[in-house]
Order: sequence, then structure tokens, then C-alpha cells
Amino acid sequence: MTNPWIKAAVVSLALSALVTFGATIIFGGGAKYVPPIEWERVGTMTYDEASKILAERAQTISGWEAFLGAMGYPRFWLELLVGWLVLSGLGFGICAAFYWWLRRDQAPSNPALNTDAGQPPRAG
Repeated sequence: MTNPWIKAAVVSLALSALVTFGATIIFGGGAKYVPPIEWERVGTMTYDEASKILAERAQTISGWEAFLGAMGYPRFWLELLVGWLVLSGLGFGICAAFYWWLRRDQAPSNPALNTDAGQPPRAG
């Protein structure tokens, strides 16, 4: 794998996958509610009454539990895929910019090109 563009693609895809899954687990979490909760009844309550009932029945779950619970929903995987693609695109763009920055002062592999154009060969 000597092509730097393939290296950039592999690095950006791998790191963005790690960051996407890691952020989902680390920053995930939330609450689940112990049944029975009559959501129709809660919808007709005042805000204070509904908040009190939901706060009494809420159980905090970790990011890992939220991740495991969300695995069965296609919408979760779609949102995860979008996040992964955005991060991998940004990562590839950063790798490409870095590669361009490293190569901008490199001498050409054939100094005759500069000599033929009437320019002295660049030091490399």
C-alpha cells in the first residue's frame, strides 16, 4: 500500500469509525421509564404533573445500555452511518491537505523538466 491516497482513505475510514462508535457509547445514555406509564394520560396532564410522574419512574441508563437498546432500530444505524461518512470525509480532506502541504516543496523526480523550461533544477 504505497499510494498515499489509499492510506489517507483507510486512515480516515478507520479513525472515523472508532470516533463515531466511541462517541455514541461515551456520550450516549439517557433514561428509561418503569412501566406502567399511560402516555395518553401523561399527555393530558399539566407540565408539572407530567414531569413529576416521569421523574419518579425514570431510571438512568449508561451509554452502553443505550447503544445496545438502539441497535434494533434502523434509524439509529442510518444516523450512525451519516455521522461516520461526515467524519471520514473530513478526515480524508485533512489527510489530503496534509499530503499536499508535505509535497509542495518537494523537487520533481525529473529535474530535466525544469531545465527544459529554462529554470534551474530545484534543490530537494
